[in-house]
Amino acid sequence: MSGSLDSLCLWTSLSLRRQISKSTKTILALSITEFCGKAEKSMQPEPRMPGPSIDWLRYARADLALARVPLPQGGLYELLCFHAQQAAEKSVKAVLLHYGIEPPRTHNLERLIDLLPTSISRTTVLSQSARLTVYGTASRYPSDMEAVSIEEYQEALCVAKAVVAWAEKIIDTGQKPPG
Repeated sequence: MSGSLDSLCLWTSLSLRRQISKSTKTILALSITEFCGKAEKSMQPEPRMPGPSIDWLRYARADLALARVPLPQGGLYELLCFHAQQAAEKSVKAVLLHYGIEPPRTHNLERLIDLLPTSISRTTVLSQSARLTVYGTASRYPSDMEAVSIEEYQEALCVAKAVVAWAEKIIDTGQKPPG
């Protein structure tokens, strides 16, 4: 049965490929690979355009809400810190989009902060937020990284709250660069 399914998948793929335009080829190819059980990142989907800054800020607030959740039994502060990092990252990306700058796909807060217009002052807390970058990747998976303490979590949460508030002030007031 497996051989006939593979033949059907190959025939479908080849015959349909000739009949579709280039723009829909990626979508069809992804559908065929999923149907045929070969969807292991054989083809990357087209990157999507970022949404409006207000949506990024809404997601930042949602991550901040998750970072504030009391640590449940068996939970890890590392994962709460991940949401704190995500809140800060999405806040900075929201401000970049507010100023018409498309943010790169990165979790590196220092890199994102460097892209901010020079008219935006770099507050101490904004500079401190770069330290949250490690929680964006390394803390999500088991590693030899030391466990995050409650004090480190509280500091990460405090920084994330301040960065979200900073972004809200800029976006909610419609602050734009001079000129």
